[in-house]
Amino acid sequence: MIGLYVQSRNIDTSKMANLLLSLDNPLKPKYFNDNEGIDKKQLIEKTKDFQVFLSKNQIGFFLYSNLCCYNFSIYEELEFSDIFIDFKKNNFSEQYVLDIFKILNNYVYFGFACDPKEYDHRNRIYADFGKTKVEAWVGRNLTHYIPGVYWRTLLSYEALKRHNVDLSSFPQDSIDTSFSEDHILLKMFENPNKWQKHKKIIDKYCSQTSGIFAIDDVRQLTDKAHDYFSLDKILRNWP
Repeated sequence: MIGLYVQSRNIDTSKMANLLLSLDNPLKPKYFNDNEGIDKKQLIEKTKDFQVFLSKNQIGFFLYSNLCCYNFSIYEELEFSDIFIDFKKNNFSEQYVLDIFKILNNYVYFGFACDPKEYDHRNRIYADFGKTKVEAWVGRNLTHYIPGVYWRTLLSYEALKRHNVDLSSFPQDSIDTSFSEDHILLKMFENPNKWQKHKKIIDKYCSQTSGIFAIDDVRQLTDKAHDYFSLDKILRNWP
């Protein structure tokens, strides 16, 4: 999966969608929809229909390629909007990730790519209070911090400066400053499916780096919660 965060004041859905059309197959979108699911009647190659669709769907839409789904969610009232990209099973590769990072580079404030389970580990809390089971996303509010470090992480210099992030504790060979003049690309390990092997060291980097959300800090508190209400009180501090 890929997550891309864009400042809402800078987002241009039509331009971004049309940039994706310059990708090679199988990343190039073929279908559009305002709901989840492929409707084969809504072909992007019907250019006029697609451009009308984009003009009428300013708060979000879905684009589908043979390989993945692009989910645009636009929040005009918030500072950040996002695009999440889900891949079909076993079709996730670094080259695909870098191609998407590169094509939307001018818009991305923060981006990441990883196995969905790594994303859950980094930004989701699970709690069990007898018959009550709770799941909650945490640490994803970019006005507070960088949400985390993942298999691949694209950090704009603007985001790093805003949150006073110092990457000096990270291995130098994980920091790629040549990918983009406006971003740093972190490459933490080779195989995205092997994330569990590396999770503890990345948890450590997050915990010891100011300005980056660290889920271990939250788990230390939520593990002490004795019911849903005490848990909710804790989680409100980590949006």
